Amino acid sequence: MRYAASPLCVFSATSVLNPTPADFAGANILANMRDALIANTRGECDTPMPMHLDIAPEAAEVHIKASYRRGGRYFCLKTAST
Repeated sequence: MRYAASPLCVFSATSVLNPTPADFAGANILANMRDALIANTRGECDTPMPMHLDIAPEAAEVHIKASYRRGGRYFCLKTAST
């Protein structure tokens, strides 16, 4: 099992869409992402349904997704809001 160089890697939309070597700081991100996708395909991950929160008085929305690879050291949590 491979892991990122640090326990927490935070990426902005810009760094994901237009990555530069500095965005990855030596972590083997592509190999980790490949391993994660294969693990998910094999059913090794617990991934609940995405959550959507509508905040009508503020005309705002929040979207939350999460996943955990059983036996892994970390979990992933993604949020997006308007």
